[in-house]
Amino acid sequence: MDLKKAINEYKKNLDLLNAEKSASIDNLINVLISRDLVQDYLRKESHSIDSQSLSKIKDTDSDLKNAIKKHKKLINENYENLICLREIKLVSSESWWWSFKQPVHILDILDPILNLFTLFCLGFSFALSIEMISRLIGGEGDFILSIFAAIQASLTLWIGKTFLTDSPGEALGKIINRVFKWAKINRHYHAELSFLMALIIAVITFFSHTFFMPLFSTYHINKGNDARRENNIAKSFSRYQKAVNIDPNNIEAIHYLGELYDELSISNKAKEVYEKAMLEDYIAAYNNLSRLLIKEGKYSDAFQLASKALKIAPAKRKEEPKRYPETKYLEDRYASFKNLGWARFMLGNNQEAIDYFKLAIAEGKKLNHKNAAANCLLAEALEVELNNSENSENQANISINEIITEWRRCEDNANPKRADEVEWLRKAKKRIKYLRLKRKEN
Repeated sequence: MDLKKAINEYKKNLDLLNAEKSASIDNLINVLISRDLVQDYLRKESHSIDSQSLSKIKDTDSDLKNAIKKHKKLINENYENLICLREIKLVSSESWWWSFKQPVHILDILDPILNLFTLFCLGFSFALSIEMISRLIGGEGDFILSIFAAIQASLTLWIGKTFLTDSPGEALGKIINRVFKWAKINRHYHAELSFLMALIIAVITFFSHTFFMPLFSTYHINKGNDARRENNIAKSFSRYQKAVNIDPNNIEAIHYLGELYDELSISNKAKEVYEKAMLEDYIAAYNNLSRLLIKEGKYSDAFQLASKALKIAPAKRKEEPKRYPETKYLEDRYASFKNLGWARFMLGNNQEAIDYFKLAIAEGKKLNHKNAAANCLLAEALEVELNNSENSENQANISINEIITEWRRCEDNANPKRADEVEWLRKAKKRIKYLRLKRKEN
Protein backbone atom coordinates (compact mmCIF):
# COMPACT_ATOMS: atom_id res chain seq x y z
CA MET A 1 0.00 0.00 0.00
CA ASP A 2 1.25 3.44 -0.92
CA LEU A 3 0.31 6.91 0.43
CA LYS A 4 -2.58 7.44 -2.00
CA LYS A 5 -4.16 4.12 -1.11
CA ALA A 6 -3.71 4.95 2.63
CA ILE A 7 -5.43 8.31 2.09
CA ASN A 8 -8.29 6.63 0.25
CA GLU A 9 -8.66 4.06 3.04
CA TYR A 10 -8.68 6.92 5.58
CA LYS A 11 -11.39 8.74 3.61
CA LYS A 12 -13.45 5.55 3.20
CA ASN A 13 -13.42 4.77 6.94
CA LEU A 14 -14.35 8.35 7.73
CA ASP A 15 -17.31 8.17 5.36
CA LEU A 16 -18.49 5.01 7.08
CA LEU A 17 -18.23 6.73 10.46
CA ASN A 18 -20.29 9.67 9.26
CA ALA A 19 -22.98 7.40 7.86
CA GLU A 20 -25.71 7.63 10.52
CA LYS A 21 -26.55 3.91 10.45
CA SER A 22 -22.92 2.79 10.57
CA ALA A 23 -21.49 4.97 13.33
CA SER A 24 -19.87 2.78 15.97
CA ILE A 25 -16.77 2.74 18.13
CA ASP A 26 -15.21 0.23 15.75
CA ASN A 27 -15.71 2.68 12.87
CA LEU A 28 -14.05 5.40 14.88
CA ILE A 29 -11.09 3.22 15.78
CA ASN A 30 -10.67 2.24 12.10
CA VAL A 31 -10.57 5.93 11.17
CA LEU A 32 -7.93 6.65 13.82
CA ILE A 33 -5.79 3.69 12.79
CA SER A 34 -6.03 4.58 9.10
CA ARG A 35 -4.98 8.12 10.00
CA ASP A 36 -1.97 6.66 11.82
CA LEU A 37 -1.07 4.79 8.64
CA VAL A 38 -1.27 8.01 6.61
CA GLN A 39 1.03 9.65 9.13
CA ASP A 40 3.53 6.83 8.82
CA TYR A 41 3.69 7.32 5.01
CA LEU A 42 4.08 11.07 5.49
CA ARG A 43 7.16 10.42 7.58
CA LYS A 44 8.64 7.95 5.10
CA GLU A 45 7.88 9.92 1.91
CA SER A 46 8.20 13.45 3.21
CA HIS A 47 10.37 14.49 0.22
CA SER A 48 8.19 13.04 -2.54
CA ILE A 49 4.65 13.91 -1.54
CA ASP A 50 2.65 15.74 -4.17
CA SER A 51 0.50 18.75 -3.42
CA GLN A 52 -2.70 16.96 -4.40
CA SER A 53 -2.17 14.30 -1.71
CA LEU A 54 -1.41 16.95 0.92
CA SER A 55 -4.55 18.86 -0.02
CA LYS A 56 -6.63 15.68 0.25
CA ILE A 57 -5.15 14.89 3.68
CA LYS A 58 -5.90 18.43 4.84
CA ASP A 59 -9.52 18.24 3.71
CA THR A 60 -10.03 14.79 5.23
CA ASP A 61 -8.47 15.94 8.51
CA SER A 62 -10.91 18.81 8.54
CA ASP A 63 -13.75 16.35 8.04
CA LEU A 64 -12.35 14.19 10.87
CA LYS A 65 -12.35 17.13 13.27
CA ASN A 66 -15.98 17.78 12.42
CA ALA A 67 -16.75 14.09 12.85
CA ILE A 68 -15.17 14.10 16.30
CA LYS A 69 -17.44 16.97 17.29
CA LYS A 70 -20.43 15.23 15.73
CA HIS A 71 -19.81 11.94 17.50
CA LYS A 72 -18.91 13.46 20.88
CA LYS A 73 -21.45 11.26 22.67
CA LEU A 74 -19.95 8.12 21.13
CA ILE A 75 -16.46 9.21 22.14
CA ASN A 76 -17.54 10.09 25.71
CA GLU A 77 -19.20 6.71 26.14
CA ASN A 78 -16.04 4.92 25.04
CA TYR A 79 -13.51 7.39 26.42
CA GLU A 80 -11.69 4.95 28.71
CA ASN A 81 -11.38 2.33 25.94
CA LEU A 82 -9.98 4.90 23.53
CA ILE A 83 -7.45 6.12 26.11
CA CYS A 84 -6.43 2.54 26.84
CA LEU A 85 -5.91 1.90 23.12
CA ARG A 86 -3.90 5.11 22.79
CA GLU A 87 -1.58 3.95 25.59
CA ILE A 88 -1.12 0.53 23.95
CA LYS A 89 -0.19 2.13 20.64
CA LEU A 90 2.21 4.56 22.37
CA VAL A 91 0.76 7.40 20.35
CA SER A 92 3.03 10.44 20.06
CA SER A 93 1.94 13.93 21.07
CA GLU A 94 1.76 15.07 17.41
CA SER A 95 -1.09 12.63 16.71
CA TRP A 96 -3.81 15.14 17.49
CA TRP A 97 -6.61 12.77 16.38
CA TRP A 98 -5.96 10.65 19.47
CA SER A 99 -6.37 13.64 21.81
CA PHE A 100 -9.80 13.49 23.39
CA LYS A 101 -11.09 15.84 26.04
CA GLN A 102 -12.13 13.92 29.12
CA PRO A 103 -15.94 13.97 29.33
CA VAL A 104 -17.60 15.65 32.29
CA HIS A 105 -19.85 13.18 34.03
CA ILE A 106 -23.19 14.49 35.30
CA LEU A 107 -22.01 13.73 38.85
CA ASP A 108 -18.88 15.82 38.29
CA ILE A 109 -20.60 19.02 37.21
CA LEU A 110 -20.69 20.45 40.75
CA ASP A 111 -17.19 19.20 41.65
CA PRO A 112 -15.53 22.66 41.50
CA ILE A 113 -18.09 24.05 43.97
CA LEU A 114 -17.82 20.99 46.21
CA ASN A 115 -14.02 21.31 46.19
CA LEU A 116 -14.32 24.92 47.33
CA PHE A 117 -16.56 23.86 50.21
CA THR A 118 -14.14 21.04 51.00
CA LEU A 119 -11.24 23.50 51.13
CA PHE A 120 -13.28 25.75 53.43
CA CYS A 121 -14.07 22.86 55.80
CA LEU A 122 -10.44 21.71 55.78
CA GLY A 123 -9.16 25.22 56.45
CA PHE A 124 -11.70 25.70 59.23
CA SER A 125 -10.80 22.35 60.84
CA PHE A 126 -7.06 22.91 60.59
CA ALA A 127 -7.20 26.45 62.01
CA LEU A 128 -9.44 25.35 64.89
CA SER A 129 -7.26 22.30 65.62
CA ILE A 130 -4.08 24.40 65.70
CA GLU A 131 -5.79 26.91 68.00
CA MET A 132 -6.82 24.08 70.34
CA ILE A 133 -3.30 22.65 70.37
CA SER A 134 -1.73 26.06 71.08
CA ARG A 135 -4.07 26.58 74.04
CA LEU A 136 -3.74 23.09 75.47
CA ILE A 137 -0.08 22.11 75.08
CA GLY A 138 1.90 22.34 78.28
CA GLY A 139 -0.94 21.89 80.74
CA GLU A 140 -1.39 18.94 83.09
CA GLY A 141 -4.57 17.07 82.24
CA ASP A 142 -4.60 18.42 78.68
CA PHE A 143 -2.44 15.72 77.09
CA ILE A 144 -5.26 13.54 75.75
CA LEU A 145 -7.15 16.43 74.18
CA SER A 146 -3.91 17.84 72.75
CA ILE A 147 -3.22 14.50 71.05
CA PHE A 148 -6.82 14.40 69.82
CA ALA A 149 -6.50 17.90 68.35
CA ALA A 150 -3.18 16.97 66.73
CA ILE A 151 -4.79 13.89 65.13
CA GLN A 152 -7.57 16.12 63.79
CA ALA A 153 -5.03 18.50 62.25
CA SER A 154 -3.12 15.59 60.68
CA LEU A 155 -6.33 14.07 59.32
CA THR A 156 -7.24 17.41 57.81
CA LEU A 157 -3.93 17.62 55.96
CA TRP A 158 -4.23 13.97 54.89
CA ILE A 159 -7.66 14.54 53.35
CA GLY A 160 -6.48 17.73 51.67
CA LYS A 161 -3.51 16.03 50.06
CA THR A 162 -5.36 12.87 49.10
CA PHE A 163 -8.68 14.13 47.81
CA LEU A 164 -7.96 17.53 46.37
CA THR A 165 -5.08 16.58 44.13
CA ASP A 166 -5.31 14.69 40.85
CA SER A 167 -2.27 12.60 41.72
CA PRO A 168 -2.05 12.05 45.47
CA GLY A 169 0.91 10.38 47.16
CA GLU A 170 1.47 6.91 45.79
CA ALA A 171 0.78 5.10 49.08
CA LEU A 172 -2.29 7.19 49.85
CA GLY A 173 -3.53 6.83 46.29
CA LYS A 174 -3.37 3.04 46.53
CA ILE A 175 -5.26 3.10 49.81
CA ILE A 176 -7.99 5.33 48.41
CA ASN A 177 -8.34 3.28 45.24
CA ARG A 178 -8.67 0.11 47.31
CA VAL A 179 -11.30 1.74 49.52
CA PHE A 180 -13.24 2.88 46.46
CA LYS A 181 -13.00 -0.57 44.90
CA TRP A 182 -13.85 -2.42 48.12
CA ALA A 183 -16.85 -0.17 48.84
CA LYS A 184 -17.87 -0.27 45.15
CA ILE A 185 -17.94 3.52 45.05
CA ASN A 186 -18.22 5.14 41.66
CA ARG A 187 -15.13 7.24 40.98
CA HIS A 188 -17.42 10.13 40.06
CA TYR A 189 -18.30 10.41 43.76
CA HIS A 190 -14.72 11.43 44.49
CA ALA A 191 -15.53 15.11 45.21
CA GLU A 192 -18.72 14.26 47.09
CA LEU A 193 -16.88 11.82 49.35
CA SER A 194 -14.02 14.24 50.03
CA PHE A 195 -16.52 16.98 50.94
CA LEU A 196 -18.41 14.62 53.22
CA MET A 197 -15.25 13.57 55.05
CA ALA A 198 -14.06 17.17 55.34
CA LEU A 199 -17.47 18.17 56.70
CA ILE A 200 -17.38 15.35 59.27
CA ILE A 201 -13.92 16.45 60.42
CA ALA A 202 -15.13 20.06 60.64
CA VAL A 203 -18.14 19.06 62.73
CA ILE A 204 -16.02 16.91 65.05
CA THR A 205 -13.47 19.72 65.42
CA PHE A 206 -16.16 22.31 66.12
CA PHE A 207 -17.83 20.00 68.66
CA SER A 208 -14.48 19.37 70.36
CA HIS A 209 -13.75 23.09 70.50
CA THR A 210 -17.24 23.94 71.78
CA PHE A 211 -17.59 21.12 74.31
CA PHE A 212 -14.14 20.02 75.44
CA MET A 213 -12.46 23.42 75.72
CA PRO A 214 -14.92 24.73 78.37
CA LEU A 215 -14.73 21.31 80.05
CA PHE A 216 -10.94 21.48 80.38
CA SER A 217 -11.18 25.12 81.43
CA THR A 218 -13.48 24.04 84.27
CA TYR A 219 -10.99 21.29 85.14
CA HIS A 220 -8.29 23.92 85.69
CA ILE A 221 -10.69 26.08 87.72
CA ASN A 222 -11.33 23.14 90.06
CA LYS A 223 -7.60 22.50 90.37
CA GLY A 224 -7.08 26.21 91.06
CA ASN A 225 -9.73 26.12 93.78
CA ASP A 226 -7.99 23.12 95.37
CA ALA A 227 -4.67 24.96 95.35
CA ARG A 228 -6.36 28.05 96.79
CA ARG A 229 -7.79 26.05 99.69
CA GLU A 230 -4.25 24.87 100.36
CA ASN A 231 -3.17 28.53 100.33
CA ASN A 232 -0.94 27.88 97.31
CA ILE A 233 -1.48 31.23 95.57
CA ALA A 234 1.11 30.67 92.83
CA LYS A 235 -0.37 27.33 91.77
CA SER A 236 -3.95 28.57 91.90
CA PHE A 237 -3.00 31.63 89.82
CA SER A 238 -1.36 29.36 87.23
CA ARG A 239 -4.46 27.18 87.06
CA TYR A 240 -6.88 30.09 86.69
CA GLN A 241 -4.68 31.66 84.01
CA LYS A 242 -4.60 28.34 82.14
CA ALA A 243 -8.39 28.14 82.38
CA VAL A 244 -8.68 31.60 80.81
CA ASN A 245 -6.16 30.69 78.06
CA ILE A 246 -8.18 27.61 77.14
CA ASP A 247 -11.53 29.38 77.26
CA PRO A 248 -11.25 33.20 77.18
CA ASN A 249 -15.02 33.42 77.65
CA ASN A 250 -14.97 31.60 80.99
CA ILE A 251 -16.09 34.49 83.22
CA GLU A 252 -15.78 32.36 86.33
CA ALA A 253 -12.06 31.82 85.70
CA ILE A 254 -11.60 35.52 84.95
CA HIS A 255 -13.33 36.44 88.22
CA TYR A 256 -11.20 34.02 90.24
CA LEU A 257 -8.11 35.72 88.82
CA GLY A 258 -9.55 39.00 90.07
CA GLU A 259 -10.01 37.53 93.55
CA LEU A 260 -6.36 36.44 93.60
CA TYR A 261 -5.23 39.94 92.60
CA ASP A 262 -7.52 41.18 95.36
CA GLU A 263 -5.93 38.89 97.95
CA LEU A 264 -2.48 40.00 96.82
CA SER A 265 -3.61 43.65 97.25
CA ILE A 266 -3.12 44.41 93.55
CA SER A 267 -6.28 46.50 93.60
CA ASN A 268 -6.01 48.13 90.17
CA LYS A 269 -5.65 44.77 88.43
CA ALA A 270 -8.42 43.26 90.56
CA LYS A 271 -10.79 46.10 89.69
CA GLU A 272 -9.98 45.74 85.99
CA VAL A 273 -10.81 42.02 86.08
CA TYR A 274 -13.97 42.55 88.14
CA GLU A 275 -15.21 45.16 85.67
CA LYS A 276 -14.63 42.70 82.81
CA ALA A 277 -16.65 40.04 84.63
CA MET A 278 -19.41 42.56 85.35
CA LEU A 279 -19.95 42.96 81.60
CA GLU A 280 -21.40 39.43 81.71
CA ASP A 281 -23.43 40.23 84.86
CA TYR A 282 -21.26 38.01 87.05
CA ILE A 283 -22.85 38.90 90.41
CA ALA A 284 -19.83 38.10 92.61
CA ALA A 285 -17.80 40.64 90.62
CA TYR A 286 -20.26 43.39 91.57
CA ASN A 287 -19.95 42.45 95.24
CA ASN A 288 -16.16 42.18 95.20
CA LEU A 289 -15.75 45.51 93.44
CA SER A 290 -18.23 47.03 95.92
CA ARG A 291 -16.03 45.78 98.79
CA LEU A 292 -12.92 47.29 97.17
CA LEU A 293 -14.68 50.64 96.78
CA ILE A 294 -15.63 50.58 100.47
CA LYS A 295 -11.97 50.08 101.36
CA GLU A 296 -11.14 53.06 99.13
CA GLY A 297 -13.73 55.23 100.91
CA LYS A 298 -16.16 55.36 97.96
CA TYR A 299 -19.17 54.32 100.03
CA SER A 300 -21.96 55.68 97.81
CA ASP A 301 -20.54 53.98 94.71
CA ALA A 302 -20.10 50.76 96.66
CA PHE A 303 -23.72 50.93 97.85
CA GLN A 304 -24.97 51.37 94.29
CA LEU A 305 -23.00 48.37 93.02
CA ALA A 306 -24.24 46.13 95.86
CA SER A 307 -27.81 47.30 95.23
CA LYS A 308 -27.50 46.44 91.54
CA ALA A 309 -26.10 42.99 92.36
CA LEU A 310 -29.03 42.33 94.68
CA LYS A 311 -31.47 43.50 92.00
CA ILE A 312 -30.19 41.42 89.04
CA ALA A 313 -29.39 38.22 90.97
CA PRO A 314 -32.97 36.80 91.04
CA ALA A 315 -33.40 37.25 87.27
CA LYS A 316 -30.04 35.57 86.60
CA ARG A 317 -31.00 32.71 88.90
CA LYS A 318 -34.22 32.23 86.96
CA GLU A 319 -32.63 32.51 83.50
CA GLU A 320 -29.55 30.36 84.19
CA PRO A 321 -30.43 27.87 86.96
CA LYS A 322 -27.63 25.46 86.02
CA ARG A 323 -24.87 28.03 85.62
CA TYR A 324 -26.09 29.99 88.62
CA PRO A 325 -27.08 27.41 91.29
CA GLU A 326 -28.83 28.10 94.59
CA THR A 327 -25.61 28.01 96.63
CA LYS A 328 -24.00 30.67 94.46
CA TYR A 329 -27.16 32.75 94.59
CA LEU A 330 -27.22 32.66 98.42
CA GLU A 331 -23.50 33.51 98.61
CA ASP A 332 -24.06 36.55 96.39
CA ARG A 333 -27.08 37.71 98.41
CA TYR A 334 -25.02 37.37 101.58
CA ALA A 335 -22.22 39.48 100.09
CA SER A 336 -24.66 42.09 98.73
CA PHE A 337 -26.45 42.60 102.06
CA LYS A 338 -23.11 42.67 103.87
CA ASN A 339 -21.72 45.35 101.54
CA LEU A 340 -24.93 47.40 101.74
CA GLY A 341 -24.67 47.37 105.52
CA TRP A 342 -20.95 48.13 105.47
CA ALA A 343 -21.41 51.12 103.15
CA ARG A 344 -24.26 52.46 105.34
CA PHE A 345 -22.20 51.88 108.48
CA MET A 346 -19.26 53.86 107.07
CA LEU A 347 -21.68 56.65 106.13
CA GLY A 348 -22.90 56.76 109.75
CA ASN A 349 -26.32 55.14 109.22
CA ASN A 350 -25.87 52.55 111.97
CA GLN A 351 -29.45 51.33 112.36
CA GLU A 352 -29.88 50.80 108.62
CA ALA A 353 -26.50 49.07 108.55
CA ILE A 354 -27.53 46.73 111.39
CA ASP A 355 -30.66 45.74 109.48
CA TYR A 356 -28.61 44.88 106.39
CA PHE A 357 -26.08 42.88 108.44
CA LYS A 358 -28.90 40.82 109.97
CA LEU A 359 -30.29 40.11 106.50
CA ALA A 360 -26.83 38.97 105.40
CA ILE A 361 -26.50 36.67 108.42
CA ALA A 362 -29.93 35.17 107.67
CA GLU A 363 -28.77 34.32 104.12
CA GLY A 364 -25.50 32.98 105.51
CA LYS A 365 -27.31 30.49 107.76
CA LYS A 366 -28.75 28.83 104.66
CA LEU A 367 -25.21 27.99 103.51
CA ASN A 368 -23.16 25.06 104.76
CA HIS A 369 -19.90 27.00 105.16
CA LYS A 370 -19.04 29.71 107.66
CA ASN A 371 -19.07 33.44 106.95
CA ALA A 372 -17.49 35.85 109.41
CA ALA A 373 -17.66 39.32 107.84
CA ALA A 374 -21.35 40.09 108.51
CA ASN A 375 -21.11 38.98 112.18
CA CYS A 376 -17.93 41.02 112.68
CA LEU A 377 -19.42 44.13 111.11
CA LEU A 378 -22.69 43.67 113.03
CA ALA A 379 -20.76 43.42 116.29
CA GLU A 380 -18.88 46.60 115.43
CA ALA A 381 -22.05 48.45 114.44
CA LEU A 382 -23.86 47.34 117.62
CA GLU A 383 -20.94 48.50 119.74
CA VAL A 384 -20.90 51.92 118.03
CA GLU A 385 -24.67 52.18 118.46
CA LEU A 386 -24.33 51.33 122.18
CA ASN A 387 -21.56 53.91 122.65
CA ASN A 388 -23.63 56.55 120.87
CA SER A 389 -26.65 55.84 123.08
CA GLU A 390 -24.55 56.13 126.24
CA ASN A 391 -23.53 59.61 125.16
CA SER A 392 -27.09 60.72 124.36
CA GLU A 393 -30.50 60.81 126.00
CA ASN A 394 -31.88 58.08 123.68
CA GLN A 395 -30.98 54.69 125.09
CA ALA A 396 -30.49 51.91 122.53
CA ASN A 397 -32.04 48.53 123.18
CA ILE A 398 -28.62 46.85 122.95
CA SER A 399 -26.79 44.92 125.65
CA ILE A 400 -23.11 44.18 126.09
CA ASN A 401 -23.94 40.45 126.08
CA GLU A 402 -25.52 40.78 122.63
CA ILE A 403 -22.40 42.49 121.29
CA ILE A 404 -20.10 39.87 122.89
CA THR A 405 -22.21 37.12 121.29
CA GLU A 406 -21.71 38.66 117.84
CA TRP A 407 -17.97 39.08 118.38
CA ARG A 408 -17.81 35.40 119.41
CA ARG A 409 -19.61 34.41 116.21
CA CYS A 410 -17.15 36.58 114.33
CA GLU A 411 -14.26 34.77 116.05
CA ASP A 412 -15.74 31.30 115.43
CA ASN A 413 -16.50 31.89 111.76
CA ALA A 414 -13.28 33.70 110.82
CA ASN A 415 -10.92 31.82 108.50
CA PRO A 416 -7.31 32.26 109.75
CA LYS A 417 -6.02 31.43 106.24
CA ARG A 418 -7.62 34.55 104.73
CA ALA A 419 -5.76 37.81 105.32
CA ASP A 420 -8.83 40.03 105.71
CA GLU A 421 -10.46 37.64 108.19
CA VAL A 422 -7.26 37.36 110.25
CA GLU A 423 -7.73 41.06 111.07
CA TRP A 424 -11.32 40.41 112.13
CA LEU A 425 -10.12 37.51 114.29
CA ARG A 426 -7.60 39.70 116.11
CA LYS A 427 -10.12 42.48 116.59
CA ALA A 428 -12.77 40.06 117.88
CA LYS A 429 -10.40 38.73 120.57
CA LYS A 430 -9.56 42.27 121.71
CA ARG A 431 -13.17 43.46 121.73
CA ILE A 432 -14.42 40.40 123.64
CA LYS A 433 -11.74 40.93 126.29
CA TYR A 434 -12.56 44.63 126.54
CA LEU A 435 -16.35 44.14 126.73
CA ARG A 436 -16.03 41.47 129.44
CA LEU A 437 -14.05 43.91 131.57
CA LYS A 438 -16.65 46.61 130.89
CA ARG A 439 -19.45 44.24 131.85
CA LYS A 440 -17.75 43.54 135.19
CA GLU A 441 -17.39 47.25 135.86
CA ASN A 442 -21.10 47.75 135.29
